[in-house]
Order: sequence, then structure tokens, then C-alpha cells
Amino acid sequence: MEKHKKLFIFLICLAVFFIVLYITCFDLPCNMHYTVAASTTKPDVLEISLEVTNPLFSKGKEISLYTGDKAVTLKSCIDKNGLRTPVQQTDHSIDIYLGRGKKTILAYEAQIGKLGKHGLRGSTSEDYCVFDGGEAFLLPMEYYETACPESEAVIGELSITVKKKDGWTEAIPYTDIKNVTWADAYDLNNNSFCMGLFSSHNIRLNSDSLKIYTLSQSKEALTDSVQNGILALYRYYAGLFPSSPKNYSIILLPSAEEAGFSVIGGAGTGSVCAAFNANNKRDWELLSHRMFHAYFDSIFRTKEFHSAPRLWFYEGIATYYENRSMGFLPKELQTALGIRPEQQFTSLFNRYLYVRLKDPALFSLVPMDEEKIRKSEAGDAKIEFLHYVQAPLVIRLMEEISYRKTQKSDFLLKYLLENKSSPDRRTYAQLLSGIPGNQKEEIYQNYFVADHILPLWFLRDNTYSQEQTLSDLNDIEYQLASWIPAQSEKYPPEELNMKTVQKIQNSTAFQSVLFSDRQTEQSVRNYSATVYSLLKEHALRADICNVSLDDPELHYKLSGEKNKAKWTAWVENAASGKP
Repeated sequence: MEKHKKLFIFLICLAVFFIVLYITCFDLPCNMHYTVAASTTKPDVLEISLEVTNPLFSKGKEISLYTGDKAVTLKSCIDKNGLRTPVQQTDHSIDIYLGRGKKTILAYEAQIGKLGKHGLRGSTSEDYCVFDGGEAFLLPMEYYETACPESEAVIGELSITVKKKDGWTEAIPYTDIKNVTWADAYDLNNNSFCMGLFSSHNIRLNSDSLKIYTLSQSKEALTDSVQNGILALYRYYAGLFPSSPKNYSIILLPSAEEAGFSVIGGAGTGSVCAAFNANNKRDWELLSHRMFHAYFDSIFRTKEFHSAPRLWFYEGIATYYENRSMGFLPKELQTALGIRPEQQFTSLFNRYLYVRLKDPALFSLVPMDEEKIRKSEAGDAKIEFLHYVQAPLVIRLMEEISYRKTQKSDFLLKYLLENKSSPDRRTYAQLLSGIPGNQKEEIYQNYFVADHILPLWFLRDNTYSQEQTLSDLNDIEYQLASWIPAQSEKYPPEELNMKTVQKIQNSTAFQSVLFSDRQTEQSVRNYSATVYSLLKEHALRADICNVSLDDPELHYKLSGEKNKAKWTAWVENAASGKP
């Protein structure tokens, strides 16, 4: 009996030991609940309450909430009894200590509506409040660190409540997430969260559902043509991918033409919200691009494709399909938008050729140097050009070579999907295995780790007019200026036309000046007389103004008043036959 009593006491002590060890040492994920409302007194401001709870059986911990790229103003920090609790703020975070089983409530304001490349990032009005999660939700710093394990849940339970006005409808991708991994946090940051005077249009597609929201009072109604176009894009991607994003929502805001400004309210795996003009081809391209990301990211739950040296490839393949998908819109919509599917890549190649050869010091880019490019002078503009002009053309070249051999399309995406669970089989060498013979090595050496001119001369289209080409080149001029907003004075856009070329094309100086090696020049000339002539004009202008084509400040120097006057005088003299 005594022996059993001692054993019982021992087991009790052992149990108490493990319970104490569990309570004092075990680290469980915290839980977070957000309540969001649009401010009634401040424009484009969200009022947010964040409750952070540490589970009862988790040890006390420091929690650092990332604020780095957010416009956040902390209003208060209290415990569940309303008593103030210590909080520390740095340039990049709000730091609190959370004891075992304790709750801290932070009240803060988030300013939205910062101007980005596609318009205002979020907005509030009498009719709606839209924002992306990255503007509003403070998340633990771990999600933003390179070393964050992809499968580790930093938050146990995350829930969201939006406080909307009477009569408003909410359009949010979800209200709660359990065991929040890096991929979940990435989605949360990118998804749109909307509430307003929206009308909902529910569409069932087999086992999937699609919701389209439009403002009830908008003049731009959801016509059958628009709905059919959206469904065509959705079905196109459903045919490429083995599964669709769950409960995907598309929120169409009034276009810039109607509202006077353009808004992007987020784009993730659950929802996309943006200004949309059904008569603007670019808006359809952007919608398609964002839809590709939703499909891809819902399957590939990994950081792999979201940083260098994979990000250029990912954005390239997304932009490749953005352009290809235009050929799958209803024919009547293609006609209304002026889309000729076979010319999508001709337009892109026009832009690439002109910028790459006009300003080689800035835009001779090696894709695998992506991180280095980002940190260089005018890095943001270079990255945009790499991602959305050069990279999709690299994909186009690879797909073309493979198709000519196998008569099968989409070999890159199919390979990735076949190996979605095997990251070790997704190296660039393995991706290129679908390219026959020695060409895969040539592709890698010339266009992945070097900056050779992409040889897409087969995209030449005899029906492509001079006006179309000029439109392409003027468009990329303005895009470049928008991509360098902090240095806009160094890269002002030029209004391109053929007037100067017509004045000087018979001069000896024009005919003899070179913008590249002779073989490349001949290839450009055979491809497009318009691109060729404008590059010759630009090279001659640089020569007359004594600025090297290899000067990183070439564009800035040529745009100076002194050099503009010098060039104008030379052109007038050449036009009048003076030496």
C-alpha cells in the first residue's frame, strides 16, 4: 500500500512538473481580432480596433507589429479592463508585451489612398470604403522576415469585423482565418476589403462561385457584354489551372473618367477591387493579370515566386497570360476594344525594342540580377520594365521555341503545375528542360544571365500601322515617367511623332549615325521602319548634343533646354539644306 502511495505521489508531482513546464515554456500563437470602420470626420482614414490575445497555456511574449510601409497613428493601448498598458513604437513597429492569458487592445487610425502606379490605393466616400489589407491590418513582424517558415502559424485565429453604414453591403473575402501561415498573411495584405452601396451579382460555375459587385448609383452598369467578358477570362484561367480561387469576388469601381480619379482597392486570391472602364482595353488586361495571380497564388502557397530571382519570372508569366487571354474574350468585345490577339506581343515588343536600344545604359537588364537592379539608380523603373515588358517577352520566346518543336502550348505553366508539390524540381534548369536541344542553354546564357536583345523578329506584322506603333512608343514613354515619380524631372516623357524624321531622313548625318551594331540595326529596320527611324533620330540627337548613348543620364541631358534648342536649330538647318 505504501509503495502504491509513493508511486501515486510521484506521478502527481510529475504531472504538476509538466503542467508548470507547459505553462511557463510552451509558446502558442496569439489570436487577433480587427474591427474596422471608415472615419466619419477624416477623409480616407480607417478607425481600427485590434484585440491581441495570448492563450492561457502560452508563456508571456513580446509581440512586434509591423508598421513599416503603413500610415498608422496609434491612439491608445489598453488591457481588457480599460487600463493603459506599456507600448513602444519604432520607425517600423509597435511593440507590446503580452502575458500568459492576457489581452491587449490597440486603437489606431490607418491613412489610405496613397497614390500608386494604378491610382489611389484605397478610398473612402459617401458611397463606399475600399482598401487592401496591407494598408489596414497590423501583423506580427515575423511575416515580413525572410527567415519566416512558410508552414508555421504565427497567429492561431484571426478574425475581422467591418462596421458599415446602414444600407451598405460588405464585400470581403473572409471574416476569419485559422492557423495563419505566411501565405495567409500574404493574401490578407493583398486582398481587397470593401463596403458600400454595392449591388451583388452571383454567378455559379460548376462547383465554383463568382461574385461581381458594382456601385448601385454608378452610370457604368454591369452590362451583359461586361459580364460575359469577365466570365470568359474566369473560364480561360479555369481551363489552365486545376482549381479556382474559392468564392472569388470582383468589385468594379467607377472609372477614372466617371469618378475623376482611379482607385485600386486590392488584388489577392479572394478578391480584386479596382476602377474599371469597360471600353478601355488596358483595364481588361489589368483585370486578367490580377486574375492570373489569384489562380496561381491559390495553388502555390510559397514565398518562392515573390522575391528575386524568381519574381521577374513570375510577373513575366503573369503578363504573358494577360496578353494571351485577350484572345479569349468574346469576339464582339475584342472588336469593340480594338483587340487583335496576334498583335498583343507585337505591341509589347515595339516598346521593348525602342526603350532597350534608345537608353541602353538604363535598360540593358539581366533578369537574374533582379535584386541588384532594384537597388540601382532608377531601380523602380528598371524593375517595372523588366517585369512587365522584358520578362513576358522572354516567356514568349521560350513558349514559341517549345511550340515549334512540340505543337503544344503552355509548357512552362504545365510543368510548374505538375510539380506544384516538388519545389526541388522547379529550378530554372528544370523549367528550361521543355526547350529542345542546345537552345535551352542558349536561352539561359543570353536572356537569363545576360542582356542580349531578344530575337522576336517573327512578331513583325505588315498590317501594324505607323499610328499603332507611335501609340505604343508614346505609351511606354509615359509609363517610364510614371515609374520614376521621384525623378520625373530626370525622365520627362517625350511626345513622339515622325515630323522630325521626315525633315532629316535624307541627310547624310541621319543615314550614317548608328544606334547599335549593324546586324541589330538591320534586324530592327526589317522589323519596323517606324521604330528604326525613331531610334536613328534619337541617336543623331545624342550625337549632335555630344551626349553618349551609354550615359546613364542620356534622357535627362537631352531634355535640357540648352540641348533642346541645339537640336531644334540643327533640324531646321538640315531641313533647309544648310550644313
